[in-house]
Amino acid sequence: MARISTTRFGGIVPRLEDAPENLADNQAQTAENCDLLAGALRPLRAPSLVTTLPDATRKSVFYYRTEWLSWSTFVRVVRSPVNNDQYDRIYCTGDGVPKVRGLVDDVATEFDLGIEAPTTAPTVTAREKSDTTWSRSWFCYYEEPDGTKADEDTLAEGTDIVVSEGASVFTLASIPVKVAASGDASFVMGFKAYDENDLLIGYVYPASSHYSGNTTLTIDGAQITGELSVGATAVLTLVYSMLDSDEWTTDRVYVYTRVNVWGGESAPSPPSDIVALNPTHEVVVTDMDTDDQDGYFTHLRIYRLVTSSTGEDYQYVDEVEITEAGYVDLLLDSETGSALETDTWIPPPATLAGLVSMPGRFLAGFVDRTVRFSVREIPYAWPEAYGINLPFPIVAMHVTGNSLFVITEGSPYVLVGDDPSGMTAIRVDLPQAGVSAQALADSGSGVVYAATRGFVMAEGGGAQVVTDHLYKRASWDAVLPSTMIAETFDAKIVAFTDATGLLLDPDEQGRQLTTTDETAQGLWNDMAADVLYVIQGASLMQWEGSTSCLTATWRSKAFRFPKPVDFSVVRVVAEAYPVTVKLYAAGALVHTQSITSEEAVRVSEVLRREKVWSVAVETTAVVHELTVAQSIEEVKR
Repeated sequence: MARISTTRFGGIVPRLEDAPENLADNQAQTAENCDLLAGALRPLRAPSLVTTLPDATRKSVFYYRTEWLSWSTFVRVVRSPVNNDQYDRIYCTGDGVPKVRGLVDDVATEFDLGIEAPTTAPTVTAREKSDTTWSRSWFCYYEEPDGTKADEDTLAEGTDIVVSEGASVFTLASIPVKVAASGDASFVMGFKAYDENDLLIGYVYPASSHYSGNTTLTIDGAQITGELSVGATAVLTLVYSMLDSDEWTTDRVYVYTRVNVWGGESAPSPPSDIVALNPTHEVVVTDMDTDDQDGYFTHLRIYRLVTSSTGEDYQYVDEVEITEAGYVDLLLDSETGSALETDTWIPPPATLAGLVSMPGRFLAGFVDRTVRFSVREIPYAWPEAYGINLPFPIVAMHVTGNSLFVITEGSPYVLVGDDPSGMTAIRVDLPQAGVSAQALADSGSGVVYAATRGFVMAEGGGAQVVTDHLYKRASWDAVLPSTMIAETFDAKIVAFTDATGLLLDPDEQGRQLTTTDETAQGLWNDMAADVLYVIQGASLMQWEGSTSCLTATWRSKAFRFPKPVDFSVVRVVAEAYPVTVKLYAAGALVHTQSITSEEAVRVSEVLRREKVWSVAVETTAVVHELTVAQSIEEVKR
């Protein structure tokens, strides 16, 4: 008696497609839209529509705050490596130069990632202090106990404020009423000071304010602070403290940096010419680049060269709004701030690709053969020294745990380290080149990528081709792996090429390989939500998001019997019906029958006798058993 029965459904083995008789008894010639990980034949759920994209050219998507971002190129997007980033920034490569998107006044705004250093050196001149006259631009607000400002406003000198005692006492007769401020808020008034050329020369906050440390005004060698008395009126009295003038006999050199909307700082400008001064001089800094690049830059930071026991450093002088025409420096060397840190903080290369976020809170990308890294928690700064050159052009990169897997056109590499300035590259001894930048997926403890010979799994310092038993070179080439996109979802690698869709179980080393007739031109795996999104034309779909199922098709191996036989009984154990069964004799379809229950049924027509048979099932329900036999008794055994 002849019988074919399957209770544990296996995947396909493309390398045996020309010899289906050599498949294992539970392996398949066809396994389309099937999930076989549990042994049963479970149809994949259909994708469900999430949203409609602007057009059918989109290849990449990312959900940011309340909107779907999409691109017509393959774009890598990572979230900010800065802990609890208050600006909710994301970073991307693949859409022209690297970019950053984040909140500016609660509005999502996009800029080029790098902060370009000014190319114009400042002009510095020394002038006599006796030439200095000064004016004041007044501000006021209520200051909460925690330093928060409320009810901010401006005041007019001569109208609101009366000046007395040689511009030392300033009286506000009418204190503004509180509007948004709390009952515990204190009234504060102060001013910005300007010279006769309307150049900013400093700020004055009263000593009682949280912001008194921002007072930077010096006039004729005297440092100025303010004492504020608030009663029926508000009176600000200036206090003059004479400075030690020895430090004024020196040569000065200045640079300045740009500051962006999020407080990021560029590398410095070229240095100014040297200016000599003595105690009768003050330094005027002008001709700084005030281009705000569509609102990206808000301030300039001024530094000057200071000599100390440890050498020479550019040290902080002051920060001015980018609209200011210049600045008057009245500080002593001892009053300057911290040393400039941004000398090497250049923007990322315009062609940076493959952006990833490292666990040490920095970013990585690549250009040609070089892996580049950002400064820790400074995603816009990419020092050239933070680069590792590899022998082969880089195809793609992926982070797993503390390791950065780098797939090249030669052997893969693993880069390890927790500091961007000290990463180490380890070569993986497997000469399998990556063939698609988008065919790289997480395996849990490493990566799986599409290589020249099949899927490669790289873990730790080792790697292996996990599909050698599934593909020979010709059958792998027929998949068109260079066109592959891939992601991990539900313990499987979900991959699409111009030729087919594939589902691979890497934990089983490829023993469960199936196909799908669904297509996709782009993928995004939202790991936080555990959702895989696929782009199909102008539709963004959630993979297996529907409650309805695709039609799964599974066809057995070719069974060869010692002599010609026919089959007359079919039994399918499924969770729902109808299920379609097809019988093939010597490779040709000879019978199709709809099965409506678990009971064994007779074939509805007489079949021809052949030695080689296979059986297929088409279903939208889970199938646990498929049997064909020559009698009812044979089915039951």
